[in-house]
Amino acid sequence: DDGYILQMARVAEHAGYMSNYFRWFGSPEDPFGWYYNLLALMSQVSTASIWMRLPDLLCALVCWLLLSREVVPRLGPAVSGSRAALWAAGLVLLAAWMPFNNGLRPEGQIATGAL
Repeated sequence: DDGYILQMARVAEHAGYMSNYFRWFGSPEDPFGWYYNLLALMSQVSTASIWMRLPDLLCALVCWLLLSREVVPRLGPAVSGSRAALWAAGLVLLAAWMPFNNGLRPEGQIATGAL
């Protein structure tokens, strides 16, 4: 998937819009293409893997801040005061994030928006 999305970002500069280069024969991705447009802008700076994955890293950090500061405290005083609950939340987030949201797909942004 990363190569697929990275190629869409590379083609966007030449096409003038974010096209679904492989699946829909160059049709636009709007209104769902805002994330791909961000990747297209980032690919103009560099296409290095670590650079292109920065949006997902930022989303992971925001998810953790939301979980630890907003979600866990709302589960009640017994849970909010428990270090074990906080560690469990962190490990579950890490276990889910690493295999599913560590690429260029937009699921990381969707998870952040859902929280």
